[in-house]
Amino acid sequence: MTFLADSQIAQRYAVHRCTVWRWTREGKGFPKPIKIMGSTRWRLTEIEAWEMQTVEGISQSANPQ
Repeated sequence: MTFLADSQIAQRYAVHRCTVWRWTREGKGFPKPIKIMGSTRWRLTEIEAWEMQTVEGISQSANPQ
């Protein structure tokens, strides 16, 4: 299993680390982090699933049926 730090997620989406924490705090579907030996990390699989949900949501709102 692969885990990402906030800095890696920020780089992935070209945002500041504070944005990653804001997404987490807002609780609008962004995955919750876990603690691993005192470090906060996100599961890559959960980040990828969130990406797919976000893309699908954008696609559906752009093409309502």
